[in-house]
Amino acid sequence: MPTQRHSMSTLLVAALIAVGLAPLSRAQQGTVGSFQKITEGSGGFFGPLSDLDEYAYSMCSLGDLDGDGHTDIAVGAPWDDDGGTDRGAVWIHFLNADGTVKATQKISDTQGNFSGTLDDTDWFGWSVCAVGDVNHDGITDLAVGSIQTDDGSVDAGAVWVLFMNTTGTVKTTHKISFSSGGFGVFLFDFSWFGSSVCPLGDIDGDGVVDLAVGSHGDSDSGTFVGAVYALHLKTDGTVKSSLKINEVSGGFTGALDDGDEFGWAMAPLGDLDGNGTADLAVTAELDDDGGQDRGAVWVLYLQPGATIVKSSAKISATEGDFTGVLDNKDHFGRSIAALGDFDGDGVGDLCVGAYQDDDGGSNKGAAWNLFLNADGTVASYQKISATEGGFSGALDLEDKFGGSVAGLGDLNGDGVRDVAVGASLDDDTGTDTGALWVLFLNGGTWTNLGFALEGTKGLPSFTGSGTLAPLTTVLLNLSNARPNSAAVMFVSTSSNPTPFKGGMVVPVPTLALIGLTTSPIGEIPLNFTWPSGIPSGTSVVLQYAIQDPLAIKGVALSNGLKGTTP
Repeated sequence: MPTQRHSMSTLLVAALIAVGLAPLSRAQQGTVGSFQKITEGSGGFFGPLSDLDEYAYSMCSLGDLDGDGHTDIAVGAPWDDDGGTDRGAVWIHFLNADGTVKATQKISDTQGNFSGTLDDTDWFGWSVCAVGDVNHDGITDLAVGSIQTDDGSVDAGAVWVLFMNTTGTVKTTHKISFSSGGFGVFLFDFSWFGSSVCPLGDIDGDGVVDLAVGSHGDSDSGTFVGAVYALHLKTDGTVKSSLKINEVSGGFTGALDDGDEFGWAMAPLGDLDGNGTADLAVTAELDDDGGQDRGAVWVLYLQPGATIVKSSAKISATEGDFTGVLDNKDHFGRSIAALGDFDGDGVGDLCVGAYQDDDGGSNKGAAWNLFLNADGTVASYQKISATEGGFSGALDLEDKFGGSVAGLGDLNGDGVRDVAVGASLDDDTGTDTGALWVLFLNGGTWTNLGFALEGTKGLPSFTGSGTLAPLTTVLLNLSNARPNSAAVMFVSTSSNPTPFKGGMVVPVPTLALIGLTTSPIGEIPLNFTWPSGIPSGTSVVLQYAIQDPLAIKGVALSNGLKGTTP
C-alpha cells in the first residue's frame, strides 16, 4: 500500500519536528554512559583479597549461570595463595543488573569443591573462559589456564576443564596437559600452554563443544613466536584430537616474528564469512607493527579439517584500516573479548585491551572497542581510557586498566551491550590487589529498548536502519504483528516505560500517529528522508501498539526503538 507508506512517512517527519527534537548530550557509539567498580569492599564484593593477588588479571562472561536473568562472570587471581604460594584462584560473581555483585563463590586449592592438585606457582586463573556445555548437563562449563604447571617440562602449562554447578562450585575437574587428559603433545620448557582459552563451538560437528588454547611461549618457528591449539573435546572433558595453529601449522600464513607471543589472548567472533564455522580473534601483544610492542590482533577465518585456518586478516598500528594511535609498548591485544554485534550490522565486534597505554599517566591503561567489517578490517572504533570515551572512573598510575576484558551482554537491559575491564594492579585495598570496572556503554544509531508485548504471532519486532544523517533515507519496519490490524505509533524524544494494556509503553507519549494498518503478512514498512537541521546527538523514541484480540488486553506492543543522530 504505497499511498499509506508515503502519507504516514510524511506525517512521521512532521511529528518528529512537532515534538520539538532537542539535542541531548552527545553519546558516541561505544562510549561509557556509567560504570560500577568491583574490588574488595566495593560493588558488593567482600573478598578477601591479599597483596599481589592481581584479582581481575583474567575475566570471562559465564552467561546467566544462576538463572536470574543477569550475566555472571568468572574472575582470575593467579597469584592467590590458597593452599600455597601463588597457586591461584578464580572468583565466580553473580551480578545484579546495576553491575554490583549479588553473591560470590571462590574456586581455589582449598575452596569451591575443586579437587585437582595445584602446586606452588602454578598460576591457576591466568586465563578463563566459558567453554560451553561440554558434558551436556545444561550448565556451561569453565576452562582455566594454569601456565606454570610443570607436567613434562618447566612451565609447560595446563588447562583445567571445570564442570560447574549453578552455585558456582565445581562438580568435577579434568586436567589437560602433556601427561593428562588425552592431549599427549610434548610441550617444551616455557611453552605456557593455557596462556589463553576460548570457546570454538562444535567445529568438528561431533556434538561436543571444542576449545582453543593459547601457548604464547611456543617456539616452533622462532623464539616465543607463539601458537594456538584447537582441541576437539569429548563429553568427559578430555581431548579427542588436536590441531596446532602457528606460522608453520594449521594453514595460517600470517607473518610472525620472534617475541610476538601469538596466542596471548583470544575471543570468539561468530561466523564472519558465512561458511558455517565460527571464526576466532587471536592477539600477539608484542607485535612490532609501527613500533616496539605496540601489539596486534589476528582475525582467523576457520574451517573444519586439518587446514583449520582458511584465511586471516591483521589489525595493528599499520594494518586492517585501524587508525587509532598506538604507542610503543602499549601492548594492544593484552586482552580481548567478543562484544557480539554491537552496532547491528551483522558482524561481530571486539573489545581489545592495551594495558600499558599512558593516557592520563604512566600505564594507566586503555580498552579499544572495535566495530568490524566482515573482512576483518575495522569500520570504526572507540577508545576508553582515563582521558577518552566518557570514562570518569579514577585510574591511578600503573593500574593497567585493560589487562583483561569481558563482554557482558546487555547487563542493565537498556538495549546496549556492556563490558567489564580489569585493572589487576589497582591498589584500593592493598598493593596490586586488583579491581574490575563494569562499563555500561552507549549505543549507536538504533537501540532496541525492549518491552515488546506478545500478540497473535508472538512478539512484534520494530527495527530501524539508516544513519539519521541529514537528508539520508531512513527505513522503519514493524514485523511479526497480527495481519490486517489497526496500529498506532507513539513518538517522543524521551523514554519512561509506563504501564499500558498489560505491557509497557516506552516513549513518553508526546504524540501518536494513528491510521496505520499492518499488511497481510503483519508488517508496516516506512521509508522517508531524515530532515536537515536536527542537531547531533538528538534521540527519538518510537513504539507500535497493534490491535490484537489474542494479546493480554487486546493490544500487542512492539519493542521500543531509539534512534540517535550522529
